[in-house]
Amino acid sequence: MVLTIILLIVFGVFLILLEFFVVPGVTIAGIGGLLLIIAGIYFAYESFPPPIGHYFLTGSIFLIVGLVYYALRSKTWNRLGLKNSIDSKVDTHNEEDFKVGDAGICLTRLAPAGKVMVNEKSIEAQSISGFLDPKEHIEVVQVLSNKLIVKRKI
Repeated sequence: MVLTIILLIVFGVFLILLEFFVVPGVTIAGIGGLLLIIAGIYFAYESFPPPIGHYFLTGSIFLIVGLVYYALRSKTWNRLGLKNSIDSKVDTHNEEDFKVGDAGICLTRLAPAGKVMVNEKSIEAQSISGFLDPKEHIEVVQVLSNKLIVKRKI
């Protein structure tokens, strides 16, 4: 009977930790874990004198608090988390390289954004005149820090 009570409590704690750290929200895992812990403590009080039931209750509380404390420490999450940092940035260009009215050609389909070649430089662009196919001639309407706004050249 002692092994059954311990297994109920340990499996219940496992389900609560699973609920807490893996499954978001209140789900069957958390409710089931709570019910298993309550059942284990209930069986401990039913099967043994009250002081033994108190030991199981106190042990369960310390087990839950200790495991949650251990899991919330930063070293635990450092082992699980990603250590890479993103050091990339959006392509920018010198605004002097392009000016309104410059002519160019589409390198990719602009639907409505894509790559264009203007002044012998490849740059991201956005079309204001609908979808444009590759090799279609375009004209710069506006110069932004990271892209050009273009339209179909008539």
